[in-house]
Parts: sequence; C-alpha cells; structure tokens
Amino acid sequence: ALPEAAFIPHAVTRLSADADGVAIEAGGRTYRGARVVLATEAFVAAKLLSGTAAGATLRGFSAAPLAVVHWTSPDAAFPRGFG
Repeated sequence: ALPEAAFIPHAVTRLSADADGVAIEAGGRTYRGARVVLATEAFVAAKLLSGTAAGATLRGFSAAPLAVVHWTSPDAAFPRGFG
C-alpha cells in the first residue's frame, strides 16, 4: 500500500476500484490506495475511468489546449495588467 500521499513517477495505464480501495497500474507495477487524485486532462482521465459514470461525463468535456506558466524572478517586470 502507498503512504497517505504519494507521487507515482510513471504513466498510469489502468485504474480499478474494489471494496479495499483503488488499484493503480503504472510502470509495470500495481499500487494500492484508499483514494486517488487524477491530475490530468479530461480525455486522459476519461480513458482511465472508462466504463464508469465519471468516465462518461469526462468524455463529454471539450477544452482548448492551454499551458499555464508561473514565472518568478527579480527581473520579471511585466507591465501592470499583463496576463
């Protein structure tokens, strides 16, 4: 089992849930946990949750590609109102 909070440094290939929690397949291993947070695009989460109501809902999402960048440095002097 994973600790209370863990980062899995591999692409998740499959998720499944049962009475004991969640099984996460990634990097050729199976990890088990009580809960999982999917921090990815809706279409990727939909594939991982295929066959569930959540997966069906996520398949209906549409979004434009977007990147959010946070930049902090002493010389980051953008004009007021930029961004």
